[in-house]
Amino acid sequence: MKMLCYLVLLGLPCGGSYAQVWIQEVQSLSFPKALPSESGKKRIIVTHNGNLGGGTNATIVGTYYNEAEFIISSDSTNTITVDIQSNEDIAGVTLKGFKLRYEGVTYKSFPASGLPSPGSGTSAKLGMKVVYQRSVGEGEMHPSFVINVTEDL
Repeated sequence: MKMLCYLVLLGLPCGGSYAQVWIQEVQSLSFPKALPSESGKKRIIVTHNGNLGGGTNATIVGTYYNEAEFIISSDSTNTITVDIQSNEDIAGVTLKGFKLRYEGVTYKSFPASGLPSPGSGTSAKLGMKVVYQRSVGEGEMHPSFVINVTEDL
């Protein structure tokens, strides 16, 4: 089983304001190939540093995996809010435990408000956990998530 994450990126201007914020994906998050679960839930954790997390209990058979990386930009000095949510679009597969590394701080709960303005471009790295049930069969899967970035008023 190989899982790649798809995402929807949203950068929205604040109401009544003409400021804009953009998010650009530099690198997609990839989970390593793993064996299907023979019993119970299995989890794979890829950290925001691109390492396997200590809570991984799936049998890993692949060696390719990495964190996601984005560039967030804004044309104002306003702080921003970042929200990350799983789309829950594959039965038996859940993305959770999102961890965003931005400006030297790791954010673990979302929405996260008051983040420093990204200015003309600031890197953000994302790691997460995928949990899959025994009912999930073999094959490549593409669970997705949404990142919503807005400027604070």
